[in-house]
Amino acid sequence: MEEEITVKSGDIDDHKLMELINAVWGSWGGLNFLEWVYHENPVTKEEDNFFAITEENGEKIVGFRRGGIKKIIDIRDPKTITALEYKHGSVHPDYQGMGIYSKISKSKPWLSKKKEHDFKLSFVRKTNIPFKMHQKEGWAFRVLPLYLYIISPKKVVEEYIRFFKEKEGPISSFIRVISKRMDLVLSDGTVDIYKMMGGDGSDGFKVPIHVSDKALNEIIEYLAEGGDVKELSKELSKLTFKGEINFISRKKLEPSGKKSSTIDKGGRTVVTIDISEKENPADSVDVEELGELYSCCLKKYDLSFRRDLEDIIHLLNYPYNTDIIMVRKDQKLVGFSCVGYAKEGKKELWVLDLVYDDEKTFDMIIEEIKKIGVSRGMNSIRLYSEKNPGEEWAHVPITTMMWDDRNEDKELERKFKEGTWKISQYDVF
Repeated sequence: MEEEITVKSGDIDDHKLMELINAVWGSWGGLNFLEWVYHENPVTKEEDNFFAITEENGEKIVGFRRGGIKKIIDIRDPKTITALEYKHGSVHPDYQGMGIYSKISKSKPWLSKKKEHDFKLSFVRKTNIPFKMHQKEGWAFRVLPLYLYIISPKKVVEEYIRFFKEKEGPISSFIRVISKRMDLVLSDGTVDIYKMMGGDGSDGFKVPIHVSDKALNEIIEYLAEGGDVKELSKELSKLTFKGEINFISRKKLEPSGKKSSTIDKGGRTVVTIDISEKENPADSVDVEELGELYSCCLKKYDLSFRRDLEDIIHLLNYPYNTDIIMVRKDQKLVGFSCVGYAKEGKKELWVLDLVYDDEKTFDMIIEEIKKIGVSRGMNSIRLYSEKNPGEEWAHVPITTMMWDDRNEDKELERKFKEGTWKISQYDVF
C-alpha cells in the first residue's frame, strides 16, 4: 500500500479535499468555507500556497497539509517576523498509522516550497497527533486563552457527552458508572447522561443532581485540561461541599444567557450591524477607519499577527458572519468586534476578532456579544482573549500555539513564550 502513495504539491481538487477533511474532522464546513480559509486568505496567497497531498492512484486524497507565511508584528521592533504556519494536517482514518503525516513533512515537494522564515508555527490541540509530533521535534508551545460562554447548559453538556461516548477511556467509564442512578438537572433542563452514554435509562429510581452554571464551568475547565478520574472525583466533591452541586436545589438557577451586568459606558455608544445576509459585509464599514483602530490598539501587545486592510476585508467576508459591533466615543471609533457562526448548522457563536482601546470598551463589547448569542439562539460563545471576559466564562485550555525553538534570538523567544499576544479566532483558522 505504501508504494502506491505519492506526495504532490500544487492545485488540488477541492471536492476531494472536502471528503478527506470531513472524514477526519466530521462536518468541517462547506466549500465556501474552504474557499475562504484556503484560497482567499491573504496569508496564503497563490504565490505562497503550499500543498502537500498524498493520493492513492490519484483518485483519493488520504493525507493533507497546508502552509503559509504569516507576518508577526513586534511593535517595538521595526523588523517584521515571518512564520511558516503548518495548517490543518490531516490523515484519513483508514490510513492512519502508516507514517503518512511524516511522509508529507519529509517530502521534497513540501521541503522545496519552504521560503525563508524566522519560525515554523502551528495552532494545534493538545490531544492531537501533530502536538505530540512537534514536541518530539523540540517545538515550544503556549496554551491559548480560549473562553466559553454557555448559553444553554443542557445543549453544551449533551455535546460533551457525545464526545466522551465516542472516545472510550477512564473518564467515559467513570461518567457511565456515576450517572446510572442520577439525572443531571441544569439551569435550562434535565439531561439523562446514562442514557446518552448508551445505557438503558428507563429502569429504577433516579436521583436528581442539581448543578449550577458555575459548577458546570469548572467541570468543563477541568475536563478540558485532561484530568484523571481520581482528580475529577475530588473536584466534584469540592463543588458539592460548596453547594454548587446538590440533591435539592436551594436557589433558583438561571440560564447563563439571561445574566447581564450594568456597565459605566463613559460616554461611549455601541452599534451592532447585522451582516448575515449581506453579499459584501466589508461594504458595511469604513475599512480604513478600522485599520487605524487596529494600528492604535495593537500597540498594547508585545506581538500580534498582521492586520492590514486586506486582512480586515478577508475577516469581514467570513462566510458565516452574523454581526459587526462598533463602539464610539465622541464619534471616534474605539472598539470593534466581528462575530459569526462556527459553521452552518452548529449553534456556537465565534468571536472572530475583538479590538478595544480600554477596559470599558472591552466590557461593552462582551455584553453585546452575549446579547447577540442569546438573540440568535446559540448554545454557546467561543472567544480567544488575553483579557478575562468574566467569571461567567469558562477557560478551556485545549488549543496551543507551537513553534520550533531555534534559540537564535533570546528576546524574541521570550516574547513568544511570556509576552502579551493579540490572538483571535481569525488567527487560528
